[in-house]
Amino acid sequence: MNNYIYIFIIIVLVIIFIYFMICRYLKDANVLYLMNLYNQFLEYFTYNTEFVNVKEYFSDGEQLDKNYELIREECINVMDNVDKIPAFHEVTKVGGSNKWRNNVEWDNDQRYISFSDNIRWETFFLKIYGNWITENCKLCPNTYKLMKNMKNIKTAFFSILPPGKKLNPHVGPFKGILRYHLGLIVPKEKDKCFILVNGKKKTWKEGESFMFDDTYLHEVKNNTNETRVILFLDIIRNELFYPIRLINNSVFNLIEKSEQVQIMKRNIE
Repeated sequence: MNNYIYIFIIIVLVIIFIYFMICRYLKDANVLYLMNLYNQFLEYFTYNTEFVNVKEYFSDGEQLDKNYELIREECINVMDNVDKIPAFHEVTKVGGSNKWRNNVEWDNDQRYISFSDNIRWETFFLKIYGNWITENCKLCPNTYKLMKNMKNIKTAFFSILPPGKKLNPHVGPFKGILRYHLGLIVPKEKDKCFILVNGKKKTWKEGESFMFDDTYLHEVKNNTNETRVILFLDIIRNELFYPIRLINNSVFNLIEKSEQVQIMKRNIE
């Protein structure tokens, strides 16, 4: 038996152990704390810079880029006709403590990230952690049709960032996904509306997309008098070799069914 087989067996045993530990404690533990533990494991099998190539990590993104005008039209219709689009911190209000961030309250933590300036970051969700939001998708039938068979999309929403809005520096909780942004409405002063990922600046362009690893420290600022709107997607990693990809999908399935995610889904509905 060569060394590669030994390594493979060890990896599989570690995966099985982690999987059953998560299954055992999911009901009692904060899902974000579990994700933090899992991230430490996944870091051994992933390496990427802050920004990654869309074609390499999400080949379906090209189809969305080509149809950005259609997506943009439906997004504008939502903005014009939906009475109240929920703010991000209203969607993520789940209660309880966030043990992976020094025992602070999860809700307070989210408010600090997205609402410390008392300006609403509106988010119109079509999908959240693998759960489609049926009523919202009915308002965006063409966008839904484009995405419904793209299995790697796990979360999808229109991110509406008003003038003067900032999102405080933070890190994403789950290493198993990458984040995709497609510019739909971008302020004329592009350089004043941007995201910083690990200190690297990126601006949006209408009809163009980029992807990044949100487990790097990142923040967003809209220092203009115009609104910025993007299609915001979480894409599950597909570059992992098979045993790790299998466990990553399994862990995500557990997150998808967690109590916290189901509360978020009800908040939207």
